[in-house]
Amino acid sequence: MSCTLVGALGGFGSVPAFAQASVPARGEGSVAVVYQNVDFRGHITFLGVRIPNGAAHSQTVLFEIEYGLTDNLAISVGLPYVTAKYTGQGPACPLCASSPLGFHAGPNDDGLYHGALQDFRIDLRQNIFRRPLIFTPSIGVVIPSHRYEQHGEAAIGRGLWELPIAIDMARSLAPLFPDAYVQGRYSYTFVQRDLNVPLNKSNGFVEAGYSVTSSLAVRGLATWQKTHGGLNGFPEFEFSEELLQNHDRLLRDNNWRAGAGVVYSLTESVDLSATVITVVGGTVTHFGTGITIGTIWSFAAR
Repeated sequence: MSCTLVGALGGFGSVPAFAQASVPARGEGSVAVVYQNVDFRGHITFLGVRIPNGAAHSQTVLFEIEYGLTDNLAISVGLPYVTAKYTGQGPACPLCASSPLGFHAGPNDDGLYHGALQDFRIDLRQNIFRRPLIFTPSIGVVIPSHRYEQHGEAAIGRGLWELPIAIDMARSLAPLFPDAYVQGRYSYTFVQRDLNVPLNKSNGFVEAGYSVTSSLAVRGLATWQKTHGGLNGFPEFEFSEELLQNHDRLLRDNNWRAGAGVVYSLTESVDLSATVITVVGGTVTHFGTGITIGTIWSFAAR
């Protein structure tokens, strides 16, 4: 069984560093820089069993800019730079047909860091109403920036086009808890097929937060992913060389993750965020823990 960083990066990367339901006013926007450090300690099989093979480590820096086109319509563009390294035991080399641990090695699985730009993500968000509930549907597109490495434990990404459609909701818990809030997100993503394998997926996100002071807030969060299709692993592709060579981006990655974090307002226009998230369970996925640190600068063009 093999499950690479390709799917795992998407799971950890889907955790927003900052709220997504709100939309900046016309002429206003923000610039965000987010650093993510993830330690993958092994795989979870299609039976839900954790096995310590194919461990990997990744470091990612995401650059994103958002701009308000109108008072309720905003566009955002983001691009991550991903570095990944195979950290498992045993040989992992481009010349290996398969390792003794049971996974197919990729060109980057040499124990060294390999980095590259990954996928452009463009989102268009339309706020429908703001009181008492913020309700914001969105549509986006994920476009591979170039032909990067897609195979092995230290792959950069999946290299597939995606079309996510989502709904974000948020509201304050006032007057019962005036300093608390909840927000959530559901998205359905149409994913480009490879070798005619369906890979569409559903993602969920829920967060609850509390403002300790006017500058400091704490939050707890959980994420969920279900792949509608994909491969469970062996023996689905052990008799097909084509599926074996490309299975890294074709797996049925289902997972649950949970975490906690803090947000600190350094100034009126600069916020800092730190989050720790870990895999709670799943099938055909990695397990491990990730740390995300981000900063966002808000601006007004007018």
